[in-house]
Amino acid sequence: MKIFPCALIHFFLISLFFFSSSLADESKNETFSGSTTYYFDNYSLPPELKKRAEYLFEILRCPTCQNIPIKESYSQVAEVMKRVIIEKLKEGWTDDQIINFFVQRYGDEVLLKPKFDFFYLIPFAVLGVGILTVFLLFLRPLNKEKKGNKKGNE
Repeated sequence: MKIFPCALIHFFLISLFFFSSSLADESKNETFSGSTTYYFDNYSLPPELKKRAEYLFEILRCPTCQNIPIKESYSQVAEVMKRVIIEKLKEGWTDDQIINFFVQRYGDEVLLKPKFDFFYLIPFAVLGVGILTVFLLFLRPLNKEKKGNKKGNE
């Protein structure tokens, strides 16, 4: 019967550990919710720059996350990117200049919708040429057999 109180104490301590870590996560989410609002309050941007910043936050991808715009990411890299965007907007940079700045730094992968490049069409073109070649190679022998059968019947 001595095992039962010991197991009960262990269960209580483990439950307390998991409960406290879940409370810490909830408080962290409350602190960081509305991250863009936090930035706008700290930098006191005019409404037109806020709209531009929101747009840039939505089209730029967090480099450390998978397919998440920096607006929804709370990673350190995304937070730094948000700060840089706001600073560049205050300096008078255009949206294209800011986008190009991040593309030069992180590559095209930083864009949620990458620029179209004809290089991506090469696999489809090769596939199409391959299918056409196979089709023509099989079609020619069939045509020769049909012509041979017609000559043989006459």
